[in-house]
Amino acid sequence: MTNKIKKCYNRIARFYDILDKPMELTASKWREKLLSGVKGHVLEVGIGTGKNMPDPVQGLKEIKRVCRDGGEIVMLEHVRSHNKIMGPLMDSLNFVPLHL
Repeated sequence: MTNKIKKCYNRIARFYDILDKPMELTASKWREKLLSGVKGHVLEVGIGTGKNMPDPVQGLKEIKRVCRDGGEIVMLEHVRSHNKIMGPLMDSLNFVPLHL
């Protein structure tokens, strides 16, 4: 994690849940649907921005390493929306933590 990103997240840590709430309202529905068919023990990994992972490929290899034989890796990823309203809203909300 770069020092700039670390400083940014240290500044917004106490506000993170509030800033993340709009996205979490949608993501929680996606997560519930995605995990509805999952059985057994579940390990949720990598919640957050992903910017704290210096080598994403190595991170994925580590997830595979800790997954039990016969286990399943299920992923939920989101990117900027192309929706005329949501895209600019996401941009504006992203601006806040980067420039606090």
